[in-house]
Amino acid sequence: MQTLTTRRILSVTAWAAVLTLLGGCHSHSIAGRVVDGQAGVASTVALDKTRKDQAGLSGVEIEVRTQEKNSESELVGKATSDATGAFSVPISESLQIRDRLRVTARRDGYIPLRGDFYIPGEDKLLLLVMKSTGPSPTPTTGLPASKPADDKPGSK
Repeated sequence: MQTLTTRRILSVTAWAAVLTLLGGCHSHSIAGRVVDGQAGVASTVALDKTRKDQAGLSGVEIEVRTQEKNSESELVGKATSDATGAFSVPISESLQIRDRLRVTARRDGYIPLRGDFYIPGEDKLLLLVMKSTGPSPTPTTGLPASKPADDKPGSK
């Protein structure tokens, strides 16, 4: 028969093992930016790419899901882009760089975007390029850009 002290030691050891395992499951995130463009594209890019530095789109609702063959997708995380177009989707560290995910992005005045990607490494980010449904809005305000003046008088 086990003594009370032996049971306590086993209990403490079991809890220490559980806490150690849970400590390895802390979360991290996928960093990205949303910009205006001529086509809807989702891709991972190196941090030194100039495209990521153009004006961003704010208020874009972003959702990331698993993308597995022959199974239901599961929600990984959600985010909304900030005033610079930047976003960060928290994800579980159990996901690996080789895991294929699906991103969707929505904003009024833009065609919804859906694309598959692999989790970017630390030296990359997820770049989402969204196409407007109407005249090109200015990225920071969301208002339509002004039309250029007609250079030819009487040409209508």
